Amino acid sequence: YLSPHLTAWNTASAESARRDARLGRAGTTIAVAAVDFAAVLRDHGVPRYMKIDIEGMDRVCLDALATVAARPRYLSIEAPTDGGLAAIAEEIDQLVALGYDAFQIVGQGEIHRRREPDPAREGRATGRAYKVGGSGPFGADLPPGDWRDRDATVAGYRLPVAEELLVGPGRWPTRHRVGRAALARLGRAIDRHVPGWYDTHARHRDTAP
Repeated sequence: YLSPHLTAWNTASAESARRDARLGRAGTTIAVAAVDFAAVLRDHGVPRYMKIDIEGMDRVCLDALATVAARPRYLSIEAPTDGGLAAIAEEIDQLVALGYDAFQIVGQGEIHRRREPDPAREGRATGRAYKVGGSGPFGADLPPGDWRDRDATVAGYRLPVAEELLVGPGRWPTRHRVGRAALARLGRAIDRHVPGWYDTHARHRDTAP
């Protein structure tokens, strides 16, 4: 499903395409060849870190991980804040079933304020600044004290879910000029994107803290 507005909204998820259509951004469809992700893992191995952000098809990757013996030590997946806390809990429970027991909530709109540790704990320090829209640090480079368990992570998503409900795509403030202007002023006042999107970072239980 090709978006007429942003390539970042292209998706292979029919449900995501229907949501986009309701928001007035329906696009066109094309047929493409598919690659089975479980086969990719078997052929090329399991990475140390896996970043998942594929517009509505994210949990297909988690399903594939259940078919292989090894697991990435770390992974991140876009949080479905538009689905409410129930969707968040369901996604995290799938991670728990795969052996992940420590999590961090990372607001992608705040990535530009993060700094890599020096010396780096993952590979070598680059000295490069993170940009809004980027993935930011992962794994051991995340703040060591910010890891939390399943219940605390679900609870921590209450505010992001409320933000999505109040001012997410398709809500009144984002559909009208006055509302967008108010959000822009609010964003400048508190130095953050309102609302942002969030990644859940997960650490496997076999990974030493």
